[in-house]
Amino acid sequence: MKNRLPHRWRALLVAGALACGVAVWAASGLASGRTTDSSKKTLKVAVLLPGSITDHGYNADGKATADAIRKQLKANVTYTQGVSVPNQADVYRRYASKGYDLVIGWGGQFTDGAVQVAREFPNVKFLIVNGAATNGKNLAAYDQEPTPWEFLGGYVLAKMSKSHVIGYVGAQCFPGTAKTFHGFEQGVKYGDPKAKLLKTFTQDFEDPTKAQQAAQALIEQGADGLSGNLNNAWFGVFRAANDARPRAHVVTE
Repeated sequence: MKNRLPHRWRALLVAGALACGVAVWAASGLASGRTTDSSKKTLKVAVLLPGSITDHGYNADGKATADAIRKQLKANVTYTQGVSVPNQADVYRRYASKGYDLVIGWGGQFTDGAVQVAREFPNVKFLIVNGAATNGKNLAAYDQEPTPWEFLGGYVLAKMSKSHVIGYVGAQCFPGTAKTFHGFEQGVKYGDPKAKLLKTFTQDFEDPTKAQQAAQALIEQGADGLSGNLNNAWFGVFRAANDARPRAHVVTE
């Protein structure tokens, strides 16, 4: 059986918070002299998404945020799906060179490109979601606090587990994802001090095949509960949990 804690409510919170933050920034009139005043040019915002907006998760939340910014600020908003980490600087640079006022990297994995391109385009604003890098000028970060709900997920799985072995499938490790894992780890230990927590990182948020293989390996080591930090790759974890006998429990972030 798969047990999933709902997470779609976070889309509304993140979208609203970011839209409000962009509104404050836009009202300051700092971006190349543009404001949302009708006598000025329309605010142009671009969002880099690591995967597909059809994932019913993290990338869909990014699309919801883009829609909220467009609606609330009457801004010109676009996004690019499936931006790979090696190509992030090129995508940032393309939008910056086309006169976009704000370019948002939807994930801490897009930090390096933002840091690099922010230096090249000092009149363009860059924002990293789930990141920490800032330069005090045109680069800022928005960091969610995942510890409470990750703690809850870990606690629930620990209480449900019969094998006392929990598996965690992550993608890349950077400050934001490390915080996510440690919150989950604390919840597992609180729910069952004797539980064994196994973790693995696939280096890919979007590939369900890699995630399925990683989850299967954890199940073979005794895990009957699974969680992680993934985007579209979650579907691989679900398949692995469904194929297991008995089926493994899954709690998503």
